[in-house]
Amino acid sequence: MNRFFNSFKITIYLSEEKKHGKVLLYKYILEKMEKEGIEGATVLRGVSGYGKHHHIHSVEVWRLSTNLPIIIEAINEKDKIYKLVEDLKKEVTDVLIVIEPVHVIRL
Repeated sequence: MNRFFNSFKITIYLSEEKKHGKVLLYKYILEKMEKEGIEGATVLRGVSGYGKHHHIHSVEVWRLSTNLPIIIEAINEKDKIYKLVEDLKKEVTDVLIVIEPVHVIRL
């Protein structure tokens, strides 16, 4: 039987420089996912993008900090994903969260 029969994917969009206290927000969320029992997650750094303020951020050779887009993705059981979202609602702002059902095939 497929271990992820009731699987959902969570995708969280945020800015690279956004913080939760003194910690970068994407690191905080990743650590929270691990503590909540999410089995695996990936953090992706975008090369270009913009958010609700329509200010484009992109990789530029002459700049060290560009506040690039960050995407965090994870797949897990519905209950764990929604519990994580409820916890995040109480703690963070300025993120966009997308949840969608997925079929998982492990080979």
